[in-house]
Amino acid sequence: NNPSDKVALKTLWNYYALLHEVELSHSLFYQHSLPDALKEKEAQLLSMENRLLQLPLVELMEEGLAFLGLTEKQQDLAYVSGFKEAVFDFVKKNRADLMGFLDWWELNKGKRTVKISEDHDAMRILTIHKSKGLQYKVVIMPFLDWGIVASGQQAPVIWAPYQLGNLETVIPLTHQKDLKNSHFSDYYQDEVRLAYLDSLNMLYVAFTRAEEVIWGFSDFTRSKEGVKLNQTGNVLYTLFSTGFHIPDPSDQGWNSELMTFDWGEWGRKIPPKDQKPKVPLGLRWEILDWKEKLKTRNYAWDFSEDGLQARNQRKLGVIIHELLADSQRLEDALRLLREFTFEGRWDGSTASEVKVQLEMFFGLNQIQDWFGGEKRETHLHQVKEYMDLVAKLSQLPVKGYLCYLEPTEILEV
Repeated sequence: NNPSDKVALKTLWNYYALLHEVELSHSLFYQHSLPDALKEKEAQLLSMENRLLQLPLVELMEEGLAFLGLTEKQQDLAYVSGFKEAVFDFVKKNRADLMGFLDWWELNKGKRTVKISEDHDAMRILTIHKSKGLQYKVVIMPFLDWGIVASGQQAPVIWAPYQLGNLETVIPLTHQKDLKNSHFSDYYQDEVRLAYLDSLNMLYVAFTRAEEVIWGFSDFTRSKEGVKLNQTGNVLYTLFSTGFHIPDPSDQGWNSELMTFDWGEWGRKIPPKDQKPKVPLGLRWEILDWKEKLKTRNYAWDFSEDGLQARNQRKLGVIIHELLADSQRLEDALRLLREFTFEGRWDGSTASEVKVQLEMFFGLNQIQDWFGGEKRETHLHQVKEYMDLVAKLSQLPVKGYLCYLEPTEILEV
């Protein structure tokens, strides 16, 4: 955003050197020097600087990816694609300027994720909240140990009503143990109860996502007073070690030596099929400049009196075709004639002439096609095609006529 920011420029060259395996040296970090391997790239950047500053955000992103060679390495293209998607999402709802995007990116970069298809052969990493409503064959939960009641800076604020004499107010209180022996002990206990309910709901969601196998790990702490139920790991330890009573002998249940709880039977292992290893296909990542796909085509207009009249006749013919396409009867055509006149698509004198021609045309019984403008050989071929189609459909003799508006003329085909 700021070409004079030397710190950002040096950071760019540092990451570029790491990506393209350029040997790191002191010259890479000195203010007025650069390794010989990067001087050609620096000259290229200086030659592009003015043009880059004038590009819209999306084109600037494409140019930046091409300059840095991120797509040539064929590495981590999923993240490059995710960044491009972030740019597209930004320009949909915001003005496509670089400064605005950088501010937006600082606020939202931690919220973006790389999206993969459901059939992709990879392990999906989700939070418990994100997994609500979803299910998987196998679920692995390595971190099932968190504090139930938040404390310190993460402690919630309790808005507690308080009355002193005739004064009634609401006091914000930080949730802490000191409230247990105060006037607000009931509010403290309610908050603790809700915290336990939230944790139990989280555990319920976590343990009900798997269809066949669930594997979880949690730590627990034991003090002089025993295992306190202030951590979900301690709750799970107490539950699994003492809460389930399985008839002996059984190899399922709680193992006090291994500190594990096993339940159910593992599925039969199916040997993999003998398949030749597939060579991974390289991903195509082509950046196309839209300016190379758009070309301006110049048409030579005839501004003579005959040329202007021919164009006016073509425009009139287009309107007549639109009118006749929506008309089954003369009444329909006259109604549309009045609507087109009201919309200003032609003047009153032209409407009067067209009305006379319409009354004459709808009085004919022949199969016709209407044309406006000069006579052309293509009109004749078009009507012949119509006649052939109608003859095949009806299996009857067919006659066709060409009707020109100006001058009014009916020709048999």
